[in-house]
Amino acid sequence: MRKAELEEILEPIQRNQRVQMMKQFVQHGKTSTFQHCRSVAETSDRLNERFRLGADRRALITAAMLHDFYLYDWHCVDDGSHRRHGFHHARKARDNAVSEFAVDSKIQSPSTVTCGRSIHFESPEAVKPGSYGLRIRS
Repeated sequence: MRKAELEEILEPIQRNQRVQMMKQFVQHGKTSTFQHCRSVAETSDRLNERFRLGADRRALITAAMLHDFYLYDWHCVDDGSHRRHGFHHARKARDNAVSEFAVDSKIQSPSTVTCGRSIHFESPEAVKPGSYGLRIRS
């Protein structure tokens, strides 16, 4: 049942032509950005259920599937716009998700787990060099 519900949430996102473009871009090693995001969505859903985190399931899965929806190959030499990819790709992914899917602020927020504790990613401007910009809030 849960697998069918997961597929129901992911299906309209995965069917989108621009999301399909993520299959062209390498995320890590031989894994495409599409495969990576799909894996993050599945893993996030399992962790939410396993640890009873209480996140809105649809928002969590949608945010996970679109978290790297930046639509370029950051490994390629370019005009310099990918130089600080690690700091800027989240904003590009969010902007693409908003324009393509009109996602609401709940999905735009990287802090979708809000029951007791939340995983919070700092904005790119606030991240100190050498840190991951990740904090656990109670």
